[in-house]
Amino acid sequence: MPRSYGGFCETLDRALAARVRLLAMDLQWPRTRHLESARTMKEVMEMIKPTGHWASYWYEDGEEKGRSQGIEVGRSQGIEEGRVMLLRQQINRKFGAGAVRELFETSDLPLDSARIDALANAVIDCESAEEFLARVGNGVAAE
Repeated sequence: MPRSYGGFCETLDRALAARVRLLAMDLQWPRTRHLESARTMKEVMEMIKPTGHWASYWYEDGEEKGRSQGIEVGRSQGIEEGRVMLLRQQINRKFGAGAVRELFETSDLPLDSARIDALANAVIDCESAEEFLARVGNGVAAE
């Protein structure tokens, strides 16, 4: 191998290692200071290989973020499902099962938070199943 080619590879290796160090610092990964001592890509790879401490920190950090996001999404979905179940019970108690079937089985509109609120208000405001169904129709009319 010509000497100039070997020098170029070493320079490229050091430049890539420096870039990876900078990216890690920009991303504010934990324990970035350990990577600062790496001067070559081999040293960088040794520090971040799966058996090293870097991989476990990244994995644990990602796992914790994923768990937190999953819990939050599950909580939100559970709250919405609970609100829909309570709404169905209220409609059934006040207007009967027919109104529940009429509303939930014939409507193909999604029940978002605003729609659930409007339906709950209609349950309170309306005196009969006919009035309730006329007011909400195939969804919820504007108040």
